[in-house]
Amino acid sequence: MLVYYLVLFFSSLLAFFAEVTKRNFLWIISLLTVSLFAGLRYFVGIDYESYTFIFASIADSTTEPAFRLINLIIFFLGLNVQFVFLISSLITFTLLYKGIKRNSDNLFLSVFTLLFCGFFIESLNIIRQYIAIAIFFYAIQYIKSKKLIKYALCIAIASCFHYSAILLIVAYFILNINIGKLWFIILGFAYLLPFILPIPTIFGLIPGYDVYFSLGSNTDNGSAELGIGFLSKLLIGFSCLFFYNQIVNLSKDAKIYLNGFFLYLFLLSFFRDFMVMVRLGYYFNVFLVLLIPEFFKVFDRNARIVLYVLFLLYGFALLSISLLDEQAKLVPYNYQINVLE
Repeated sequence: MLVYYLVLFFSSLLAFFAEVTKRNFLWIISLLTVSLFAGLRYFVGIDYESYTFIFASIADSTTEPAFRLINLIIFFLGLNVQFVFLISSLITFTLLYKGIKRNSDNLFLSVFTLLFCGFFIESLNIIRQYIAIAIFFYAIQYIKSKKLIKYALCIAIASCFHYSAILLIVAYFILNINIGKLWFIILGFAYLLPFILPIPTIFGLIPGYDVYFSLGSNTDNGSAELGIGFLSKLLIGFSCLFFYNQIVNLSKDAKIYLNGFFLYLFLLSFFRDFMVMVRLGYYFNVFLVLLIPEFFKVFDRNARIVLYVLFLLYGFALLSISLLDEQAKLVPYNYQINVLE
């Protein structure tokens, strides 16, 4: 377990020093450290075996075209499946780091959030979707600058890695809507209604969709049902809502980050057992990486120091919960450097 804490915190510190010293090579080392740590793992993560099976049967695979192409190229070059994991992690974290550098006002906080608050661990399992998530995260700049064609092109590419990404076309129009503190009511109802109404039963009546319902399938950060990880993020969401006006007044882009993260909270609260919507929610979860620095701006220097300490402890706690989950197959961490057949 210790290797996770050391590698991920070392990478976060490199991001901090890269920002303070303006040394880009430190940023690149941080990126490469995370990418190699994720890409060289060997039988670590729930879906590791699934991706080895995809690679072994790639000639007959029906997986998404872009991911299939990567597998085919690696196969014909005489490289093994380890190179699939390596290339996938390099694509994912390069785009996530680029998105952070373009959009975040605090590189350390954003990188720490990325590495410690569930995103890094998720990327080890839902590999194809995380490439799509990383492309979407990179494309946030085009939502902000209102460049629909470039945004649509990014979403088209993301859809070639995970078909669910095509639904993100509507995000371009939703994320700029001024919903404001109405999110209090929306999120309140979204969380409470499933305790009153049989939401799975209602949506299960739709032909073909009943198979996507499975109790306990959403185990965000290793606990039952919605999970400690999600519930803590729900608390963060309501804290941001409380300071909504201050956050928006300090940054013209904050409204997009707030809407994105609140969409994640809505989708997982209301559709908690509807896996199609839960997986869609993962795309919007990543807005937390940009929202946390905006939230910290609201407070004065002394309060910010306290928040830093609390947030660091929170990140370490979330990572610990993930690592202690035996079903996640994260411990022990094994690696393989050989990428040749």
